[in-house]
Amino acid sequence: MKVLFDTNVIIDHIEKRAEYFNTSMQLFEICEKGFIDGYITAQSVSDITYILRKKYTVPQLQDILYGICLTLEITAITKWHVMSALSDKSLRDLEDGFIMKCAEDNMFDYIISRDKDGFSTSRIPVVTPLEFLSMVRT
Repeated sequence: MKVLFDTNVIIDHIEKRAEYFNTSMQLFEICEKGFIDGYITAQSVSDITYILRKKYTVPQLQDILYGICLTLEITAITKWHVMSALSDKSLRDLEDGFIMKCAEDNMFDYIISRDKDGFSTSRIPVVTPLEFLSMVRT
């Protein structure tokens, strides 16, 4: 099963956000064990770097993201994904739109995000981390 992680789930994991960390840790564990194929977009890596740049030094970010990228595969957002999202007037969030178009084009099974509203027009099912864990446990 191929899943694409939204940026917010990765940031939850890095920041060890109390409300979400246990769930994100479980997701990473099932990726590490090979039960699912977890992906992140290269753009998400860039976004995470930008968002966390004031909290972490460059070497710290390099180490953190290196570890993330050992666990998750990286997929590209192409010009087609960008142009498709830019021409989709139903989108409310462009960053989510880029991820959604990438997931659709690469036939991911799920997008995992805490922001399901940002993916309201997705042809790929969008589930929260908790919803996904409930699905794979049954």
